[in-house]
Amino acid sequence: INTIGLRSQKTQSIFWKNSEPIRKATIKQVQYTKVPLKPGQTYEWLFFGLSATSPMTWQPFQVMAAPEREKIAADLQTLEAKLKIEGASTETIALQRANYFADRKQWVDVLQAIYSVKNPSKDLQKVAQEIATKTCTPKQP
Repeated sequence: INTIGLRSQKTQSIFWKNSEPIRKATIKQVQYTKVPLKPGQTYEWLFFGLSATSPMTWQPFQVMAAPEREKIAADLQTLEAKLKIEGASTETIALQRANYFADRKQWVDVLQAIYSVKNPSKDLQKVAQEIATKTCTPKQP
């Protein structure tokens, strides 16, 4: 994969691309920081090979509506407060956040929670790789 991008599923219009080299053997985070995506809308992550004009695969996702996002934020805040009182490590908190999202089948959020740990243990790195492999199974054009 040489380039990733975003497009609206409805219009198929590509509105963002990032051509930083992405190595297959490593997991790299790429952050979208442009115009905020619209709640309730469906978009597609695009993955390009050597040709940056036609994606080799894509993965659809939908941006969550504000009320649902606010409930999740409150739930996570309560969870983190409880875990901090119990003396949980940063990695344990991240894993509990990941479990919260996994229970809701929000796989990208699971990965984001796991990747939030700055110096993950080997075990956490292995979990991240396993989830990424399961989550990122390409859809063919």
